[in-house]
Amino acid sequence: MSSRYGSGSAIQITAGQFGLYKNPPAPGIWRGDGSNDWMDVQGFSFGGGVGNTMSMKITPNAASAGRSFMGFSGANRFSIGLSASGFLLTSAGSGGASSVTGTVDVRSQTVVVTATHDEDTIYLYRNATLVGAAALAGSVATGVGPGLGAVKAGAAPPSGGWTGCDIYKALMLGGRSMTADEVAELVDAWA
Repeated sequence: MSSRYGSGSAIQITAGQFGLYKNPPAPGIWRGDGSNDWMDVQGFSFGGGVGNTMSMKITPNAASAGRSFMGFSGANRFSIGLSASGFLLTSAGSGGASSVTGTVDVRSQTVVVTATHDEDTIYLYRNATLVGAAALAGSVATGVGPGLGAVKAGAAPPSGGWTGCDIYKALMLGGRSMTADEVAELVDAWA
C-alpha cells in the first residue's frame, strides 16, 4: 500500500489474475481494463492499522444486481455489493450486522464506490459523496485464518453471489480507514 493510503501487505494474487496485476500505479492499487477482470487473493492480511478501506471504479450492469463486488471471506466479512434494486451497499461485522444502502440505482453508470470503517462506524461513498454511515456492530474479520483472509473481486463466470468480470476499472484495498478528503482525492485520481 502506498504510504498516503495506509500501510500493509502488498496484494499477492494467486488466482484469477489473467496477467492484469502488472505495473500498478501504486502498491496496493490494481487496475483492469473493464474486460474479463477479476481477482481472488488468498491469505491476504492487513497490517496493524485501524479500520479498512475498499474502493473501486466500476460500471455495474443489470447482471450485477444482488451480487457482491468485493469483499473478505468469513462470517464477519467486510464487503461491497449491489442490492437487487441496483443500490450500492456495504456490510461489515457479525453476519453483516452493520450495513449501509444507497438510494440511487447505479446500474449502467461508471462510479467510484468506497466503503471504509474505523473502530466504531462503517461509511459508504458514491464518488466523493457520503451515501450513509452506520454504527459498527461486532468485529470485522480481515485476517488470515480458517475461512478468512481471502479477498475476492468478481468471478469468471459470475458465480456464488459474485458479479461478473466485466465491470471493474480499478480496485484499491487500504489497511486503515480513509477520511472524506482522502476519498475525494482518490476519486479525482481515478477521473
